[in-house]
Formats: sequence, structure tokens, C-alpha cells
Amino acid sequence: MPVLKHFEVSAQGFLDLTDGQAWEKITHQLLTFNFHFSVEIDWIDEKKWFVACTRKRLFSVPHFSPTYADVSFRPSLYSTIPNSTIELARINHFILNDSKNILHVYLRHIKSLEIQNSLSIENLSIFIDLNQVEHLIISSSINHSTMFSLMQLMSTLRHLSLNISLKDFILQIENQCFKQVETLEINQPIMNNDFFVVEKLVLIFPNVKILHINSVSWGIYVAYLLDKFENLSSASFQLNQQGNVTEINVTNFIKYQTQSLRDSASFTCRCRIGQNELVHFDFWIQKQVSLVRLYLSA
Repeated sequence: MPVLKHFEVSAQGFLDLTDGQAWEKITHQLLTFNFHFSVEIDWIDEKKWFVACTRKRLFSVPHFSPTYADVSFRPSLYSTIPNSTIELARINHFILNDSKNILHVYLRHIKSLEIQNSLSIENLSIFIDLNQVEHLIISSSINHSTMFSLMQLMSTLRHLSLNISLKDFILQIENQCFKQVETLEINQPIMNNDFFVVEKLVLIFPNVKILHINSVSWGIYVAYLLDKFENLSSASFQLNQQGNVTEINVTNFIKYQTQSLRDSASFTCRCRIGQNELVHFDFWIQKQVSLVRLYLSA
């Protein structure tokens, strides 16, 4: 049919009906081409080799499905999966970045939850199984009642990261105690006049085993925390001190100021040059029966 210009076809057949390159050759001279194909693809169900597509991506599901989502997330509109649970099961990190929107799907496998915007716990529970969350990342102010509710609902929570002012966080949560937190990460600087904050840390998180503080401006805080966190097994600090900071100076200062190190511990120190010419101090500490690995950078 060399003069054919308009073609419409509706057919049921085999997989070769979906060969786009073949149809491109057949229909290149047409002005209009409308089609409707019904194709049985048994091997998809047999092999479980599901695929999905977006405007710019064609990918295997669930292997290349996204592992994180925020409130704008929507399941793939076009896919061969029998239902969206296969794709949703892949998502383990959720970012709450807009309190005005909520998801219309339920995420059952969120291990890491990052709060960048406030939202009522009732609304958050609508689309996330909070009982599965192991790591909570706080990047926005959170009030006393919300924090208390989160901790009550997150029975598997062990890891807390704070990306906000530590002083503001402590004032907001008042006198709560979070015994389930075993890993504590503080990503805002602790300044010279923050001793009240450092004291409160030990009371709020009495069972911390792993501690990371991104920036400490006074070495006495390091010594205090090593002494007071009785269950500590690993710690890392970036020590920001002015003046002549050397491996010997830092080692002697920390050991002299830390009661537990003087009484019942041995430790070694390694000095190395890191990025931006920062000097990093790695400490290995034997504190009673537990081995503590401490990293310091100045």
C-alpha cells in the first residue's frame, strides 16, 4: 500500500506488536497512525522482570526504583508491576519538606525520616509507618509535644541526627529523656558558652554508645562528654581551637581533663592531615571493658 496516508489498527497478538523500531519503518510515510494493541506477556509474571517508565527514564522495578521520597512523590504512572506495593517497598528514606501536602500512598518501610518542616503527628502517621523508623533527622524546629509523640511512636528508633541549633533543641524539648537513642549526631557547632547544653546532653541521652559532634570550640567539652557518657563505645569530634594545636598538646589535654582516662583507660593518638589542611586527631581509647574509638580534627 505505497499511497497509504492514514492508518488505524486495533489488534491482539504477541510481543512483536510492541516493536517500536519495526513500526517506525512501516509507518514513516503515514500522516496519521492510531493504534490499540492488547499483548499477553507471560514472561513478565513468570520472571518477575517488571519495568516502569517516566518522561525521561525506563527502568527495572524494583531494582532501580527510587529509595527515597518526599511529599511530592507519586508512584510510576506507567509500569508492568501488578500493584504499587512492589515499588513502594523500595523506599526507605522519607523527607518531610512541605507541611501543606500529604502523600496518598502508605509507606511501610521507612527506616530514615528527615523532618525539614513541621507537621502534626496525626497527618504524618497517615502515610508513614513510624514504627519502622530507625533514624530520625531533625532539620527544623520541633516543639515539645511533637518530639515526645515521635519518640513514643518510633519503637525501633536508635539513631538521632540534629541539624538545628543544639541550644534551641534542648529548650524546646524541656526535660525529656530519650533512653532509646544509641547513636547521636550533632551537626551544628557547640560554642564556648554552651556548657549548659553539654551538661543537658548527658541527661537527655543517657544511653548513647556512638557520638559524633561536627564542631566543638573547646576541648574541655570533649573531656566532659567522654567522662559522663558511661555507655560510650565510639566518638568523633572536630575540635576548633585557636593557637598551637599539636598531637601531643591535644592528647595530654584530653587525658588530663578526662577522669575515666586517667583512672582506668589507655589510649593512643594518630595525627593526620585532612581536607583543607585540617589536622585530624584519631584516638583509640580502652575505657574499662569497652573499646572507644575517638576521632578529633582541628
